[in-house]
Amino acid sequence: MAPFGRTVVGTYEAFGGASSQARVAEVDLESGDLVHESVLPHPSELGVPLDCEGGHTTGAADRGGRLAFGTCRTVLVRWEDDVVVTFRDPTHVPEFPSDTDIETHRERMRIAFGAYPPESQMLQYAQTPKWALIPGRSLLYDEWGRLWVATQRDRSESSYFSIFSDTTYVGSVQVRDRVEGYDLLGNTLVVLVERLPEDPADIPGRGIDWYRFESPGSR
Repeated sequence: MAPFGRTVVGTYEAFGGASSQARVAEVDLESGDLVHESVLPHPSELGVPLDCEGGHTTGAADRGGRLAFGTCRTVLVRWEDDVVVTFRDPTHVPEFPSDTDIETHRERMRIAFGAYPPESQMLQYAQTPKWALIPGRSLLYDEWGRLWVATQRDRSESSYFSIFSDTTYVGSVQVRDRVEGYDLLGNTLVVLVERLPEDPADIPGRGIDWYRFESPGSR
């Protein structure tokens, strides 16, 4: 939804022997040339436990080349000029998956693997605290360099975004319904949501909501 610039940033896995590396690459859109490439550090190099689950989440890059991503369920990472800083969302409280989370996970597994997961696997999922961030693209930088984090806090009748200036928490934004994705267009927040039906037996609907917010320092 946001317009492309002259380059685009993405990640890919580079495999060699029995190991692999997660790399961030910036590519010139017109020529296809590689502008810059860096290797994402393993979570163990960031001061988080060696048995960290899940690796890295999808990250975000700002115009200055600063990167942010999540790891180990609750840890946020800022990576700039090969300097890595970890920080956490102070609003995060461990939550177990809701009934909606469980059914959504079950359906995603069916789509991915062609069959529903066994009940033992679903039980383990239900008894494991959720990641702090929503699945998919959960992090974005706005035009003022602030990091927006789409969290899994509540995520039923309401959803929450945590906002950071550098690694400092500056506030939260609450929106209606269950956030599935979002984008930032200037001072407009565009949110793809799942609307829970009044009758639990009905199928949830989808919608797009638009919110305007004040620019930093506009008051």
